[in-house]
Amino acid sequence: MSAKDRRLLQMILVIFGAFLVCYLPITVAKTFFRNKDWHALNIAAYVLVYLASCVNPIIYVMSSEYRQAYTELLCCRRGSGAGGSGSGGQDGAAAAAAAAGAVGAAAAAVAAAAAVVDGAAAAVAAAAARTRSPRA
Repeated sequence: MSAKDRRLLQMILVIFGAFLVCYLPITVAKTFFRNKDWHALNIAAYVLVYLASCVNPIIYVMSSEYRQAYTELLCCRRGSGAGGSGSGGQDGAAAAAAAAGAVGAAAAAVAAAAAVVDGAAAAVAAAAARTRSPRA
């Protein structure tokens, strides 16, 4: 196994570990404690779910290849790697189309995350409303 493969494996394991840490509490809370009114546990678990969205970009930036790609994308530069300028590289239109596709995918991911946040906020508000209403 080469050093590059080990770094990739390490990054995948860190991503998986972060996923487990962030999503396991809400899964356990919703599976085993469905009938309990532990609002602090639910809120903390949802905060961890939101934290997963914040942690992933940080994990990806740990990789030098991702860091270079982010820098090139954000600074609107052409890549210097396999798809960059030089022999066999992409032309300007292809690079612009690839960047536009990446920006579109990022916008779609942000919209999906916003929808998840809205749904979770509605769930938390509904749970809070249930606790304030008199029980029959």
